[in-house]
Amino acid sequence: MPVFNHVKAALLSLLIFTPVTANTIKPGEHFKIEDPADISAEQAEKLYQTIISRMKSSYALADYPAAKYYQRWQRFNAEPYLSEGHGNRYLNNYGNRTASNYLSLQPGQQMAQGAILAKDSFTAKKDGGLLPGALFLMEKLESGGKPEYGDWRYVMVLPDGAVLGDSEGANAEAMLFCHGCHIAAQSTDYLFLLPEPK
Repeated sequence: MPVFNHVKAALLSLLIFTPVTANTIKPGEHFKIEDPADISAEQAEKLYQTIISRMKSSYALADYPAAKYYQRWQRFNAEPYLSEGHGNRYLNNYGNRTASNYLSLQPGQQMAQGAILAKDSFTAKKDGGLLPGALFLMEKLESGGKPEYGDWRYVMVLPDGAVLGDSEGANAEAMLFCHGCHIAAQSTDYLFLLPEPK
């Protein structure tokens, strides 16, 4: 299947399985969930544990080793947290060994080449709906490898395992908005650190 048709089909499935309204989609941002469940961190973790194996098997369909193995890496948060920046989805942050200094990163410091951070996501809705979301990957490239992106590679894997875009590969333009958001965190090498626990 040509890449364009594959991406078009993936977007269609995302629209079918993720309820949105006409006012929630704007250029350069994630599809926004209008009515996310307001749940405790403990409840979010319980929901995550019920859906994690489904997410793992779906992401593994993508042709990216990080999408298959990220759950073996260090998990930086104890419970999922709600991220408005990712469309009101609940997120978890994982990193490979090279990214082990993620939580201690100070302004002006940079991650080492080869560091990979993975954020999986899911939707928990007020009506009880629970759906897997996208997997967001960031990989630190060699110095000067992609200066317009702060030497980061961005990949987004949809809940069905289809790759929406890869800033170093197919449909790279779909990943422009990723760095457009992360540029606000330039002082910490374009990385947003974990939010304060509620």
